[in-house]
Amino acid sequence: MAFRRTSFAVLLMLALVLPVHAHAGPVTEQLTADIGRIFSTLADPGLPPGSDGKRQAVRSISGDLFDWTGMARHALGRYWDGRTEAERAEFVRLLAGLVDAHIIALERYAGAGIEYVGESIDGERATVRTRMSANGGRPLSLDYRMIRGERRWLIYDVVMDNASLMRNYREQFERIIKTSSYEKLVEQLVFQ
Repeated sequence: MAFRRTSFAVLLMLALVLPVHAHAGPVTEQLTADIGRIFSTLADPGLPPGSDGKRQAVRSISGDLFDWTGMARHALGRYWDGRTEAERAEFVRLLAGLVDAHIIALERYAGAGIEYVGESIDGERATVRTRMSANGGRPLSLDYRMIRGERRWLIYDVVMDNASLMRNYREQFERIIKTSSYEKLVEQLVFQ
């Protein structure tokens, strides 16, 4: 599925990169620590691949790392307002499950180097800019767009070489809803 491939590439860089250089800044420091927690969890030999324990451990980390409701609202766009509270809660859960599944699937990949090149904060929003080089290939820019939550900064989008993950999801989800239905989109997400 197309949204699967895009999120896979972005989450590969999110979950398995090791910091080469961390630019001093509060948002960058938090993000560096969060990515480190994900990597440590994926590498934990006490949590076998595909186990419920590993899924729960990743869920506990990602639950604090992403703005799931904001991401779901953005991914559904104009279709969000027409959903009931129960449908919204289900969609948030399914989107989080999709992302978590991709994070878990990445444990077999070796870490790559990431350079934290800067951060900018504008009120309640921040962007942490990074550059990644894997296996001597072309460097990729990877920007984490974050929003200040009640207790910490939360990721609401990841932009890889100017391609927004949430915009990609929104376009693909809208296409599925237009050609089929919202229920068909949910059905596809359930089976991810």
